[in-house]
Amino acid sequence: MRLSFLLIFWLSILSFRVTAQQLIDKTNPETKFYVGLGLINISHHIYYKNPTTSGEVQSGYFTPVSLNVGYKLNKRASLQIGTAYGGSKGHVESFNKDASFEDIAYKFNARTRVVAIPVTMNFILFNAAKSLPIYATATLMPAFGTTKERGTKTYKNQTTTIHSSKDAGINTFITAGLGTNFKLIEQFSAFTEVRFLKSNLNGNNSKYYDWNYESPELFKFIASIGLGINYNFK
Repeated sequence: MRLSFLLIFWLSILSFRVTAQQLIDKTNPETKFYVGLGLINISHHIYYKNPTTSGEVQSGYFTPVSLNVGYKLNKRASLQIGTAYGGSKGHVESFNKDASFEDIAYKFNARTRVVAIPVTMNFILFNAAKSLPIYATATLMPAFGTTKERGTKTYKNQTTTIHSSKDAGINTFITAGLGTNFKLIEQFSAFTEVRFLKSNLNGNNSKYYDWNYESPELFKFIASIGLGINYNFK
């Protein structure tokens, strides 16, 4: 089923590429440098050593948005480096009653912030009719993250803090897949990618927590797509 989704996806990109290609001004040569904005729609999960969070609320996840600078090494290969940011919030509430049926409310809030440095290598495998380059892509991304968590208890209109913690650490991720890019207009080009591989090189990888193991195939496919836009210098 995933193969069917992928085929439909690439055919859609090809049809758009043919239309967009008519807008290209081929008289404007480009240099080998470019800058771009990218979103890899893959949720990464930072695992901290000796975590102090309570586990009451989901935390440690981020989906990176990156600003990149790239250089075309030759007609097939390009190398880029960037700065990425992502984060997530978590919230959970629970309620109980004491022996006299007075309400007791518990609230936990978590906030994760992550700064990362993605280093990406792209290599064109083939270029169909010189109009649809299909390339392999791989990214190595060290990421520094912090997660703050706070838990409170409200009882008889009085709120007290029952938990407060902060975790910090560095994880390194690797992702890989296939992509294509196409000119939009003048010096702008767009790209889209499908990442089949994701791994936390620090050794913590969970199909259930990190790959949406029980989700439908279509959802997992959408969650592996990357999109972005580049500006090519003249």
